[in-house]
Amino acid sequence: MDMRFAGPDALVSQYENSNGFVTQTGGQLPLGPIIGKARALEHLLATKSIDASTGAQLGLFNAHYPFQQLLTREVDALAARIGLFPQGSLKDTKFS
Repeated sequence: MDMRFAGPDALVSQYENSNGFVTQTGGQLPLGPIIGKARALEHLLATKSIDASTGAQLGLFNAHYPFQQLLTREVDALAARIGLFPQGSLKDTKFS
C-alpha cells in the first residue's frame, strides 16, 4: 500500500470470518505489517471495524480528516508538492 488518508466517514472492516470465510488477501498479511500482528488479529478475528480516527492512531491511515473539504485540500496540496520533484528520484525512493 502507498499513502492512505481517511475522510470523515471512513470505516475499514473485514467481515469474512463472521460468515465462515477466509479473506481473499489473507487479512493479516497486508494488515499485520501496518498495525502489528496482534492488533490485526484482534480486528480480523473479531471482525471489529476500524474507524478513521482509530485507523490514524494505529498507523493504518497517514491522517484522518474530519471534513471532506479538508481532506481534498490537504491531499491535493501534498500531490502538488510531490509533483514538483523529479519523477525518477520519486520512483527510486518509492521502490527502494
